[in-house]
Amino acid sequence: METLVKVQGLTKQYRNGRGVRDVSFEVARGDIFGLFGPNGAGKTTLLKMMTGLCRADRGSAILFGYELTSEFEKAMAQVGCMIQTADAYPYLSALDHLKLAARLYPEQPKARIQEVLDAVGLGAYRHEKVKGFSTGMKQRLALAEALLSAPQLVILDEPTNGLDIEGVVEFRELILQLAREKGVTFVISSHLIDEMERICNRIGILNNGRLISQGNVDELLNSQVTLEQFYLSQIQNRKEKTAHAASVR
Repeated sequence: METLVKVQGLTKQYRNGRGVRDVSFEVARGDIFGLFGPNGAGKTTLLKMMTGLCRADRGSAILFGYELTSEFEKAMAQVGCMIQTADAYPYLSALDHLKLAARLYPEQPKARIQEVLDAVGLGAYRHEKVKGFSTGMKQRLALAEALLSAPQLVILDEPTNGLDIEGVVEFRELILQLAREKGVTFVISSHLIDEMERICNRIGILNNGRLISQGNVDELLNSQVTLEQFYLSQIQNRKEKTAHAASVR
């Protein structure tokens, strides 16, 4: 199967000691890859490096066969992303936001704007100014912007933050539909493990900046445990190994 994402030894260290260290993994076309980890594990830093929002100290990210740093425009040409906070201009409407973003994608038909607004559940609110939006509505708008260019790879950082139960279900159905009908590939970081278990076919677990486990969900869960149980066991194993290493120094 074609590899769309190849991360090799990505490393970013901050002065406070946090960051990401020597992370490597691959994502094939059609995968829904879930990235899990506790707060401060390095998920957002990793996704920022994968989308060119911050420079790695070392290592590389290759998207669609193009190395991100040296061939940025080619690497990102088919990528949509939503990283960290869903920022927006409060004085613009949802429709105005997408019209502004659409100027970057002149090849997309005008009907695409209404199509993605409907897909994320904002069609009925397209003329409302963002200053009146809830956190969840802003998150939906950011997701619409990420999907506007009809990307083949979508990278999402905590996309369900602020969404109510209905919104989370709609997000799940949208992701599965895009993957199934359009062949879109996803890399998603999330704390909602139960929800991600329903859509991800592959996962990676980050802890203290290191990727401590990765693989196909079916293979990792062959002992009939839930993804939450598997995740907690991996984190606990890592803590025990770290404690043991410290005790023998």
